[in-house]
Amino acid sequence: MLDLFGWRSQFSEMKDKGLLEFVTLELRQPTVIAGLSVTAFPVVHYTPEATALRIAVGGETIAFFGDTSWTDALLEVAADAGLFICQTYTIDVPQWGLLNYRTLQTHRDKLTCRRLILTHVGPQLQHRLQEVDAEVAGDGPVLTL
Repeated sequence: MLDLFGWRSQFSEMKDKGLLEFVTLELRQPTVIAGLSVTAFPVVHYTPEATALRIAVGGETIAFFGDTSWTDALLEVAADAGLFICQTYTIDVPQWGLLNYRTLQTHRDKLTCRRLILTHVGPQLQHRLQEVDAEVAGDGPVLTL
């Protein structure tokens, strides 16, 4: 993959300079990385290695997932997080391995995060934002917890 995207030399250079380190995360086991407590949770996507993350530091938690279908593991990921960043590509088109807004909305009352932001918003959802009762990420925001 590194060769395909032309990243091999950049990867090697970063690794040689000690700027890159791979850390294996055990599911549901917090791992301290550069002072952050990082916990991975399994999600439902095209690869079995896909995870959602909880990152905690200084008494605050940011929860994030990229691509996944709905899974109750997201309830654990979002539990009492100051910020939960959610991939929602479409408003209502079901796609295996991706969450749509309507599915997220049916579970919203069970999510105990303080703030929820939608990301990875596709064209269909972008054209129907008036139907969305959630904050949608834009380019370059600075967020304060």
